[in-house]
Formats: sequence, structure tokens, C-alpha cells
Amino acid sequence: MEAAGKDSARSFIVPRLRVHEASFLALGTGALIALRVGHGQSSGLRAEIGIGLLLYSCALLIVSRKDGLAGERMRLVANYLFTFWFYGATSRITHALGTPTFDGKLLACDEWLFGKTPAVSLEAFARPWLTDLLSACYLSYLIYLQIVVIWAFGQPQKVIQRFGASMFTGFAAGFLTYLLIPALGPGAAFPSLFSSTFHGGLPAAINDSVVTRGAAIYGTFPSLHLLMTLLLLDNDWRVCRARFWIMLGPSIGLTVSTMYLRYHYATDLIAAVAYFLVIHALFTRHDQRSRLQRCRRPQTLSR
Repeated sequence: MEAAGKDSARSFIVPRLRVHEASFLALGTGALIALRVGHGQSSGLRAEIGIGLLLYSCALLIVSRKDGLAGERMRLVANYLFTFWFYGATSRITHALGTPTFDGKLLACDEWLFGKTPAVSLEAFARPWLTDLLSACYLSYLIYLQIVVIWAFGQPQKVIQRFGASMFTGFAAGFLTYLLIPALGPGAAFPSLFSSTFHGGLPAAINDSVVTRGAAIYGTFPSLHLLMTLLLLDNDWRVCRARFWIMLGPSIGLTVSTMYLRYHYATDLIAAVAYFLVIHALFTRHDQRSRLQRCRRPQTLSR
């Protein structure tokens, strides 16, 4: 009893962090230190990040005292809210730090691999109806993400934990690269490469408005649209196969749209796939170890 009480007190003072939670705290703290050391003009942003980290830390302290399904749901919400906020903060951090963009290097990678960046090659296929279709596909990620988060909230504890761990690990990896390798994308960085602008209807207009107002300005490498879509599809393949097949078509369209709409270099997509394969391999190995431990446990008890 006394040992259990000490463990409970320890978990209240120092919450049991998961890898993505420690990564989020490290990202925020690192950004705060970088802004404090090198840029005295960013006091407002430093205050915002400090408050954000404080609120997130308090949330983690609270959920560390909650076990079972209720605690897992609270953890999902806390991490989702931090992700939503920090995504928007990455552009302001990059701007305040004055980090140079890497568009020239990313374009050079595309040209080395393909001769020219695919966004330029795809301009020949531009049609208003295709622009609308691919704009809808690009927007599908935002809808897909919200649907799966809401769905996960109503699932058993193990499903929520596995989904949240892989999804937020992907976000943490993407945010780190956003801050280290900021880029604008081929359309914004090299408009002279293109001979025309897009023409489309309502889907294109909605997508343009969402991207202009809500996207991370320097969030190009890797493509989080593709990385998170792959992680969502991976989750659905394991636990919701029907939704996987429903979203497969829009997800393929989304992959094309990232380049067709001039938001991403092909190198961004290659990086997203590489990140996905690493995260998938890590969690697959973790799942296998967990299953092996569950299989061995009854044998141990029987002895």
C-alpha cells in the first residue's frame, strides 16, 4: 500500500510521458529557447509558447492520474489540441527565427530525380474539372482526420492508445522537420516556373481559402497531408477495413493533388513515405512484442 502511494505521488509530480508527448514538450521547449537566445523581438510569441507548454504540461499531469478508458480519452483530446495549436505556431516560429527556406535544395532534388519537379510536368494536364476534383481530394484529409479522431474517442482503450501513439508520433516528426527545413512549396517559391494559374469552381475556391488561412506557411517538407493519410489508412486497415476502402480513392487523388496544386515537391512525398515506413515498422514491432507478452502471461501464471 505504501509503495503504491509513493508511485501515485510520483506520477502526479512527474507524469508518465509517452514518446510523442515527450517529443512535443521538447519541440516547444527548444523553440522557446531558440527564440529567447537569438530574437528579443518575439516576446509575444515566447509568451504564447510558454502558456501553451504550461497548459499542455498541466493536462498531462491530470491525465497521468487517470487510468482506463477515461484517461485515454482525455489523453487523446490533450494531444490533439496541442497538435492543432503547434501546427499553426510552426510558421510563426520560423518567421521569428528568420530561418532560411530550403526551396532551392528541394527543387534541386526533384530536378536531379525527375528532370523537373512534377508540379511543372502536371501543368500540362490542368483542367478546371480536374482542379476541382483534386482540390476536393486535398481537402479530404482534413475531413478524414476529424472523422477518425471522433471515431477513436468511442473505441476501447487499446485502440485509442495505439491510434493516438502512431498519429501523434507522425505529427511530432513532421513538426520537427518543418522547423529544421522550412519551405514554401514550388507554387509560392518559384511562380516563374509556371505559365498559367488555376481555374476551377467551388471546390477549388474552398480549398484555396482553407490553405491560405489555415495551412502552415513553411510546412512543406515532409508532406503531412500524405504522411498522416498513410497513418490513417494504416489504422483503418487494421481496425476499420470498410473505411479504408472508402478512403483509398480520395487518398490516391490527394497524393497527386499535392504536386498538381503546386503545394509540394516530389521530395516532400518521398520523405513522407519514408517517415511512414519507419513509424509503421516501429509500431508493428511493438504490437508483436505486446502480443507475445500476452501469450506468455497465462503460462507464467500457471507455473
